[in-house]
Formats: sequence, C-alpha cells, structure tokens
Amino acid sequence: MKITFKDVGQGDSILLEWNHGGIDRIGVIDCSKKGKTNPVLDHIRTNNYRQIEFLILSHPHADHYSGMYELLNYCVKNSIGICSFYHTSIGIGINYWKYFELETKDTELFGKLMRLVVQLSQKKIMEIKYLNLDTRIDLFPDAYLHCISPSHAELLECQKIMEFDPATHKKEQSSAANYLSTIFKLKIEDSYALLTSDAEILAFHTISQKRGELFEDDKLILSQMSHHGSHKNYDNNFWGNVLKIEYSPAVASAGKNDKYKHPHIETLQAFEKHKYSIHCTSNLYGMTKYIELMSEISSISNKMDTFSEEAEEYYVFGDKEFTWDELIK
Repeated sequence: MKITFKDVGQGDSILLEWNHGGIDRIGVIDCSKKGKTNPVLDHIRTNNYRQIEFLILSHPHADHYSGMYELLNYCVKNSIGICSFYHTSIGIGINYWKYFELETKDTELFGKLMRLVVQLSQKKIMEIKYLNLDTRIDLFPDAYLHCISPSHAELLECQKIMEFDPATHKKEQSSAANYLSTIFKLKIEDSYALLTSDAEILAFHTISQKRGELFEDDKLILSQMSHHGSHKNYDNNFWGNVLKIEYSPAVASAGKNDKYKHPHIETLQAFEKHKYSIHCTSNLYGMTKYIELMSEISSISNKMDTFSEEAEEYYVFGDKEFTWDELIK
C-alpha cells in the first residue's frame, strides 16, 4: 500500500495505491486543482490506470473537489471505470447545498459536479454511495477503509448552523460544511492510518468516547493533520493519547493562502511534542517557522535528535509519499 498526499497547494488530494489479484489499483480521496493543473488526473494519466476503485469527496469545499468534475469527464471520455462515488453531503438537505461556499463560482462548480455524478449514476456508469459510520471499503484481505466520522453529533451541528438566516450568516454556513468532513481509518492487519480532511474538534471528541471500540490495540502509523494543520481543528487530548509508533508521520496538506496561513506553528509544535514526525507539502507559514526553530535546537544539541537525523525530509516539499512496509518497520 502506498499513500500519497498530492501537492495541490491549499487543499487536499490523497491517493491510495495497492496491488490485489495481480492488478494495480487506486482509490482517490478528494481531487483539487493546483492553479491550472490537476495533479490527481495527471497521476491517473501518467500511470495508465483503467479503473478507479472509489472516488471520495470528504466534504463540500472547493479546495477538496475543484478537480473532480474534470477528472470524471476525462474518465468517461477515455473509458476509465469508476466503481463508486462516496460523499457525506446527502446527510444535509439538498436545499442547503448552495450555502456551502462563499464564492458563487464554487457554488456553481459544486452544482455542476453533483449533477454529473447523478447523471453517471443514472447511466449505471458509477454508483453513488452515502458515507456514514457503517461504511467500510474492503481493499484486500486484512485491509479496509472505515469511515468513523461524521457521526450524528456532527451532522446535527451542521444542520443547526445551516438553518440560520443565510443573508446574515453566510460565513458560518460555509464553515458548517467542515462538520461533514470524513475521518477514515485505513487499517491493514494491526496498524492503521488516520485521514482526517477538515474534521472539527467535535469529531475528535466523539471518536475519543469510542476509542476502545474503534482502535482496540491497533497502532497508529500515519496521520493527516485536520484542516491543513489549523490550530482550530487540533484536539490535544486525542492526538496526545492515541496508541502509536514513535515518531509516526503527521502530514499537513497546505499551500499559499495569506488569509488562513496553514499550517499553524502551534499545531506543528503540538504534534512534535507528542513525538510525531512533522511533514508538509509546502514550506510556508508555520512550516517555515517550525524548521527554523528545530534547526536552532538541533544546532545547539550535543546529540543527534530526531529532527537532525531526518532533516533532509523536512526540506523536501511537494507530494508526500509513504509505503506501508516502510512505516511499520
């Protein structure tokens, strides 16, 4: 299994690639464009995939779906199969979908995407599946992707905010879409990765209440920092108490955005304090500060700490690729 966090700037696109039955397979979680490029589509094209096992939209924000319409169109025109399209938006009434985005162009793109998804489903080209806590996507023996969020609590919170007057609460309603964000547990045998999209702290609180049931004695070996490394989405109790391998990678997918300035240095330092290995697709904002701080610490240390031993990884930005076998060594 290979997990790739594609460099899409300020956004998310995650690829899962594995071989089963002698066939190379791929699943896609989010598909965002970077400027005029579509990194996920380029990857599908370059590697000559003829089928996508699943395409998942983690939640309805453009930095997670801006490249999906183009990807679907390309696949249809070139006879590339897509088995299933998963999303969480159906948990909120369709009448609210127009309030998920602040920009009119993004609202129009989302509507265009979902209309295409419905058309492909009606033509039996692709199956639409609603993501909920019972959703489990089997990959190969002893390996599966399990949706563990959003729960009923997050859906209720989103619904409550969406019922505000849109004329005076447009920003709040757009942010409410983050409560629809997926958290996936990718499990292979007794190890797992957590893919958290833009999940809110409420989701981590909910999961913490079922920690034993969801994780048992499995060990965390790879994590995605929620919401591109935002400090507002960081739950110290959750990340500090999870059973994991020491210095397991924690990844922030982030890019140029002077409004949000992700990842935040507070988040990176918090993960580092809990002995995670920090990775980011770009060297901006908090990541720049983090490298400067850790370099200073390393330069005055008499011992080779984790940062100095792996320093070259921190200075390489762009796609972040991890193979399962290397993670569990």
